[in-house]
Amino acid sequence: MGATDTIKEFARIATTAGLTKDVIDLLDKKASLLAEQVVALEQENTTLLRENRNLKLENENLKTQLQNARPKGDELAQKTREILVYFFKNAREISVAEIANQFKMDLNTTKIWAVQLETLIFL
Repeated sequence: MGATDTIKEFARIATTAGLTKDVIDLLDKKASLLAEQVVALEQENTTLLRENRNLKLENENLKTQLQNARPKGDELAQKTREILVYFFKNAREISVAEIANQFKMDLNTTKIWAVQLETLIFL
């Protein structure tokens, strides 16, 4: 039974039961308050449904972005990759100075790369 039906039922009961004017007025007031509450709740429900739909769309977009994102923490720097390829192509002991010379890098920078590669267990 909807709110409108309830209001009509109150009105029917009030008119057929021979209730006093005060009781009828109270029922009418209660019925109008219930009708206002129904309208307010329907508006709130509409707002919440819209908000829920928007959040679902945003969630799907974020999931898609997350799936398309490449993990940066596991990725090797380009220079590190180049040095590793150089190691594999030469298949021999290569000094830090030779790497620095080959890649035109500062010797200290090359030492840093060598330590990073050793830390990652590539050397």
